[in-house]
Amino acid sequence: VAFPYKFALYSEFSEITYVEPGPAEFLTLISKAKFIFTDSFHGTAFCINFNKQFYTFDRQYGNNQSQTSRITDILEMFNLSSRFVKDEKSFVDINSTIDYERVNEILIEERIKSEEYLLKSIEKVKDDCTKHRLK
Repeated sequence: VAFPYKFALYSEFSEITYVEPGPAEFLTLISKAKFIFTDSFHGTAFCINFNKQFYTFDRQYGNNQSQTSRITDILEMFNLSSRFVKDEKSFVDINSTIDYERVNEILIEERIKSEEYLLKSIEKVKDDCTKHRLK
């Protein structure tokens, strides 16, 4: 399955299905896939969340600003830098599997940090609103 656009390279593969998914379809496709090749941050993040085997390619942005740093940052955070394919000379081993035990430990730690940050931010907004009402 390839989305959201067609590459000439895909014509080299015999059975490619092209789809233009919305958010629900995007998540369903990732959650049901056995192996994923992506060039997007969100594709990478959902692969990690769904514990999928994957590789992330460096996206060719043309004249747009590169977003590679946020992809490499998330891969580094989860010790998955080996899953980043920088160029066509990079080696991809589809038989190499990700051991998600440590990845999931890090994921839990990061979720806790995010929840704490959000709760502190909400409390600050509540405090600010209370202070402004008293004046």
